[in-house]
Amino acid sequence: MRVVTPRIDERVCGTPLALALEVSNFELVEGPETQGDGTYGHIDVTLNGQVVGMTLETTFELPEVDPGRYLLTADLVNPDHTELDPPAHDEVEFTVDAATCP
Repeated sequence: MRVVTPRIDERVCGTPLALALEVSNFELVEGPETQGDGTYGHIDVTLNGQVVGMTLETTFELPEVDPGRYLLTADLVNPDHTELDPPAHDEVEFTVDAATCP
């Protein structure tokens, strides 16, 4: 699991905020609310500790993120939202800056 965009310390537009993630050796599937075996599930995404999404996609947009400094965390999780063993996650700090918007 790796956050591709935004990059560390990048200044980005937050309207929308484009996110790209890289996932390997893990199948993104909508599954039953079961523990799973650590080989399939979804991605939980948080900004500054607040859950902002659950996705089966590796590229997506958050419609509107206010200007400021953020810590984005992406976690691969089992269908029931429990973390994998060992955990698979990545995080990146970046800044939303309206001056970067077209």
